[in-house]
Amino acid sequence: MKAADAQEMLQKSGPPGRTIPATVAKQAVEILGGNPFYLQLFGEVLTADEPPYDVGLVRQVYSELLFTRTGRLSLYFAREFDRLVGSAATLAATLEALADGPLRTKEVAEHAGASSGAAVRYLERLGDAVIRGEDQRWSLVDPVFAMWLRWRQSGGTVVPMTVIGDEA
Repeated sequence: MKAADAQEMLQKSGPPGRTIPATVAKQAVEILGGNPFYLQLFGEVLTADEPPYDVGLVRQVYSELLFTRTGRLSLYFAREFDRLVGSAATLAATLEALADGPLRTKEVAEHAGASSGAAVRYLERLGDAVIRGEDQRWSLVDPVFAMWLRWRQSGGTVVPMTVIGDEA
């Protein structure tokens, strides 16, 4: 969904008397993208509280949705991770490598501790979760899933500053 349409949808989706301000909707779309499911969950959690909806509350919503083990998006991504990986540590290592950004096959192989041929098979097994760009670099299709993967890695229990801001 285009950014402008996603923002409009989010602003109009609040219950009566709980309109989501344009600045909050814009920030949500910048971080969550135009995925209607993610935005719907964001809107539901945000408007569960009384207005006004400010930056502090928005940060709390991201934490609640994505950066807790029981957050609705976190649970969704955990299920997706299990679907993609199963019990294959090599597939988990491949996803974790791609969470940091696009990589060439050789770089994925190095991260997974495998040969380039094996890495190609791992990437193929990940199916529609990965994509190969024109520059021959592999990346995750969903940047929000990538953000969640970075958070769940060792040392990733802190909410990313790109999401909550860096005023401190």
